[in-house]
Amino acid sequence: MTKLKPKSVGPVSNTQEFMETVWKEKSVRKLDDLTLYRGQKSDWPLLPNLFRDNTKTVFHLKHLESMLIAQFQEQSPYLLPSVPECLYDLTSLAQHHGLPTRLLDWTTNPLMGLYFAVSGIEVPSPNVSIYYATPSQWSESQKLKGCTLYYESETTLLLRPSRHSQRIVAQAGWHTVHSFYGREDNSLGGVSMNESARDREQLTIIEINPTSIQLIRNELSAMGIEAATVYGDLTSVCTELQNNAGVSPGMRRDLPYLEKRRHESQVHVLGLLLANLRGFRVGDTFRCVSEDSGNCRTCDDVLITQELFDEAKVRANLYAHRFPPPSAS
Repeated sequence: MTKLKPKSVGPVSNTQEFMETVWKEKSVRKLDDLTLYRGQKSDWPLLPNLFRDNTKTVFHLKHLESMLIAQFQEQSPYLLPSVPECLYDLTSLAQHHGLPTRLLDWTTNPLMGLYFAVSGIEVPSPNVSIYYATPSQWSESQKLKGCTLYYESETTLLLRPSRHSQRIVAQAGWHTVHSFYGREDNSLGGVSMNESARDREQLTIIEINPTSIQLIRNELSAMGIEAATVYGDLTSVCTELQNNAGVSPGMRRDLPYLEKRRHESQVHVLGLLLANLRGFRVGDTFRCVSEDSGNCRTCDDVLITQELFDEAKVRANLYAHRFPPPSAS
């Protein structure tokens, strides 16, 4: 069976061709219509991180999401850049810092979408693209207060979070909010937007020439779109300075730091899984968000070694008394 995809245009080979394609697409619609962009480094389905592990049931995913957000809310107050107005803003903050949620990231800035497509990948790289969306049928929920994420509807909600952080402002960030609708029978995973007939009508794929990635990066940098301005923190500034100066990997302090942080994140996530879902053992794999030296987040399959398992068991004992496992009922 042939997998259906949204309309595709391109490939484009530089930023000028990309923007000409964007404006051509906008010309067939009202210019003041909301348009959203999402850069994709590969031919991944348009699914939030929470739905990307197709081995977990709805029951487990709902419990995991609820527990992670509750823990984030408990442990992050003194670190938050602002006070979240509602659960959506709290979840948006968690999403931007690597927590798996039911939110999918978008931007209203086409060049920002282009940056996320071409940054942090090898050259040449196939299947790099930008999704262009005109979400006229999606329901906007940006004004809701005290709202819940646990709605059950086939409608994809459109969320414009408040300006809760420098990052969301710099990236002109929006989200789509995805539900568990139709998955109460414990079916696995979710339906990606590019395979949903309803959502597919709102999408266009702008393909990127694989051999033009470095050229596009250089053009974006010349326009001031680089790690330091996209992420807006000191780590990103130092990363960009080293990139521009050609600092060798052996001289960089950020690489060992990122490796240590990646390991700590793996211990943390596996500890949460052991405390709540159990059933994991040495030799199994689990999904964990990691970050490279370009501040690009990826969702990786992590092999459980004996050392990792032993560290995570200690962490699980600390978590278990606060987050009991889901009941069997």
